[in-house]
Amino acid sequence: MENIGANKETGNLIKQAAAGVGNFVSDTTSVIKEQGEILHDNTVGKNGLDLVKEKPSKEAEKFIFPNDLAGFGIPVVAFNCLEEDNKTTLYFPCPSNQTFAATGAYNQTDMSLTADMANEAAGLIEKGVKAIKTVAGGEVNTTDANKLSGVANNKTESKFTGNAIRNFSFSFSLIPKTPSESNQIKKVVHYVNQMVYAPKILLGQGLGIPPVWNIKFLIATGAGGSFKENRFMCRIAESYLTNFQAIYNASNSSFYEDGSPQAIDLQFTFQEVKMLTRDELIKLESAENEIGFKIAQDILKQKPQKLSSSGTSSTANLNLNSILNSALGKVTSKFKF
Repeated sequence: MENIGANKETGNLIKQAAAGVGNFVSDTTSVIKEQGEILHDNTVGKNGLDLVKEKPSKEAEKFIFPNDLAGFGIPVVAFNCLEEDNKTTLYFPCPSNQTFAATGAYNQTDMSLTADMANEAAGLIEKGVKAIKTVAGGEVNTTDANKLSGVANNKTESKFTGNAIRNFSFSFSLIPKTPSESNQIKKVVHYVNQMVYAPKILLGQGLGIPPVWNIKFLIATGAGGSFKENRFMCRIAESYLTNFQAIYNASNSSFYEDGSPQAIDLQFTFQEVKMLTRDELIKLESAENEIGFKIAQDILKQKPQKLSSSGTSSTANLNLNSILNSALGKVTSKFKF
């Protein structure tokens, strides 16, 4: 009887411990959002974990400079940031001197005989020269000897090692004419600066990945501020923004009365997310979707599973619960209650 009572008490303790683990895992997963961004409250919840505020969803924004950019027939370049909760598109006049470079990487490979064999051949040539001198009974012209000895043929060939990941640079000289345009530029600079940096993940113990951008060359149609794709320009695959610079009043120190600079130069540098193959480039250029085009899905890793409104993944919880229940069943099966 004493053994039965002890087994029951042990089984209850195991159940309580498993339930505690399940609650802890559930509370832990609730603080990890899809992008890994953690929003802390000043209060502390059960198990010592910070409570989480859900970040409100934000509608996609548009920044257009200048304000009358949507005039008919104006070439435009658009930068579309694909940040999940902060999607924004920037529209600027298409700059001059746009360069599209295709680069193949090659190494020089020596296809000649080995060094020992080459030296042996040189030695044989030298012996041949001496033999000629002996037969001729006189001196052989040094120049003729050099011609006979010569150098080994390295048979150097080019060996293909891959293609380079493409980079693209864009420069804009912006001169705001109204306070509204000055505010637009200020918002663009602050926003783009933020998107270059990585977000914190895992309660600040790690860094996430900055967002990917779509770059499109467009033509303003003049119909309600809409645009269509400019197919005379090459397409660019999804890219990371690797560098951004804002230069205020590059030529002189001039400000408006409200303190806004009279001239701002913006410089963007993008790098495609991967090296493209010929097949991917053909697919990119032949895509029919004019605005939302993308390369094949294998360019980017599949995004993490979307979290429910409670901040936890229902599928993850089901898996955890099933694992805990299975483990609990295996442990308690060894006891007789």
